[in-house]
Amino acid sequence: MDMPHTSTAMLRLDTSLLRLEPYPHLISDEMLEPGAFEALRKAFPDTSIFEANRRHTLAAGRASRINLGRGDPLFDRFLSECPVWRAFFEEMNSPAFIARVYELFGDALATHQSRLHAQPYQFYEHVTRPPTNLAYRALNRLGAIEAFDRLRAAFDSNKLCLDFDIAWARNGYATEAHTDNRNKLIAMLIYFGETGGSGGEFQVLKLKHPQPLSQCRRYPSDAELDVVTTLAAKPNRGLILLNCNNAYHAVTPLVGSDRPRQFMYLSVGSRYKAPIW
Repeated sequence: MDMPHTSTAMLRLDTSLLRLEPYPHLISDEMLEPGAFEALRKAFPDTSIFEANRRHTLAAGRASRINLGRGDPLFDRFLSECPVWRAFFEEMNSPAFIARVYELFGDALATHQSRLHAQPYQFYEHVTRPPTNLAYRALNRLGAIEAFDRLRAAFDSNKLCLDFDIAWARNGYATEAHTDNRNKLIAMLIYFGETGGSGGEFQVLKLKHPQPLSQCRRYPSDAELDVVTTLAAKPNRGLILLNCNNAYHAVTPLVGSDRPRQFMYLSVGSRYKAPIW
């Protein structure tokens, strides 16, 4: 199918690069307009900013990654002092970007069994913040929050919002094979530099023995998967994927690098925790 190139002021989505197997995704070595990318790269937060935010490290192999993310006062301060990153964030956090997402992946929502298929959606200005209340955490572990969100989502319009992280990772960073949270519609990654050593690569994965989408687990074992594509960190290389139930991906362990892995990650997802798949 001949599909046109689409872009906003900074982001390029060359829809001719769209791949449908093993799940809909697009890989580009020029994800941003070159001039815009260079401006963002030069203004990428330095190591000291991330080190100051070390309390936001993640668990296990992800502990070598630090996010400067939406909802964090340090993120807000950085945007207030950096016009080019503020402009890029505002471009992404917009109805226009979500319209681009639907232009790219809308036809796949039915075939990949999203409840958003043929449903109107609404851009919603919302900041996702991790819960700190102990009672909320307990209810979340018991599934009560998701159950309540399912009820709210059933009686509400499909409110879609953006999560946005500028990220930095050192040696040891890795993620297991997984799909993102079931309330996410898409995920996007853009690299802002190269790494040394080995690893730190993004892998597109597929099941060796395909299963119905409704039976695909979020965390399959490595033995169940084959590697389809491996993406090394490269300036302006990026990927955007539809987060359907078989959108498996992983990051290989970063080893022996003399520089951090610099990247940004964003997702568009439901305002609610209830699954959209």
